[in-house]
Amino acid sequence: MDTSCNYLREPGYQESSFIRARGYLHDLSKPEKEVLLTNLVRETGNISVENFPDEEDLTQVMQEGQNVLKFKDKIFNPEECSGMGKVFLRKNLISDVNNCGRKINVLTQDMFEDEHGLPLINTMFIIQYDYNLDKGFITIPENSVLVFAGGSLSNGTVVLNNTLILPAALDIEHFMSVNIRGTYREGSLVYLRKHLRLFNGKTWVNLEGISDLDPRHLDNILDIVTPFKIELTPAKPYLENGPQDIKVSWKYNRIVDEQKIRIKIGNGEGEEHSLRDCDRKYTFEGVNPGNDTVSIMLIATYKGKIYTEELVLEHGIKITIGDTTLLLDENKLSNLIELLNN
Repeated sequence: MDTSCNYLREPGYQESSFIRARGYLHDLSKPEKEVLLTNLVRETGNISVENFPDEEDLTQVMQEGQNVLKFKDKIFNPEECSGMGKVFLRKNLISDVNNCGRKINVLTQDMFEDEHGLPLINTMFIIQYDYNLDKGFITIPENSVLVFAGGSLSNGTVVLNNTLILPAALDIEHFMSVNIRGTYREGSLVYLRKHLRLFNGKTWVNLEGISDLDPRHLDNILDIVTPFKIELTPAKPYLENGPQDIKVSWKYNRIVDEQKIRIKIGNGEGEEHSLRDCDRKYTFEGVNPGNDTVSIMLIATYKGKIYTEELVLEHGIKITIGDTTLLLDENKLSNLIELLNN
């Protein structure tokens, strides 16, 4: 079957040819249709596909010079029986100089406003992406809903305004690492401490009806249930003889304001090093501990308070038996010698 016929070759016959071709196209197999489209592109140089969005659920917008389909936002308009408004929050990627130049997705106040700068009240805001508030404030319009659909908020303050929270049973520690102010709406739902919690207008209750959470500040609740934590890990859990590089890495369960690291050999004064906000590993080069231990302390500021985590490295003796390597400190070595002597 010859599929190379170009129905758009002569402009005068474009419309009628297309109408006659519709039945023909239905009879083609998928590979034959692909060949036909390839030939059309070769002849015309381009194929324009006209979309026909319903402008109710779908809309057509210009993006990078092309018409693309997107979910359509809905503005709250009770005169047209609109129900609540609905806004799909979009990506807003910018380079962050404090984050080693990496791009972050910044949430801004104008995403919650209409084209005239007025707050989008009575609106459901769909959060699909991870947003960084860049230590700023976001005020949620009155009587609105935050619908977490896989996204999260971090590094800033969210001011609620009789706001309904619907996180779809996602762990609140992972999707809302922000300071919370303002008021929740009755019916807000969060998943915390392995329980689904409901705000009944006065307090938070779990499915058993037990009230054990303070409803005023959700971030304070989170800090009580899962306190701020630092995990500081050395690349090697022991010291070697002579000068050596000591590598450490760490992670937090919250966004910190600032951080620094300190190393101390034996009873020495210690030496402190500044860190960038994005650093999560550090190498102390050419450390010569002699026979002393080495203490490494990570110092982080979270919500104005200073938290520290310290690890102490000691000299060890490695014993290899077959494919297994054991690190024995002095106590374990003494116990082993005593055991062998007996």
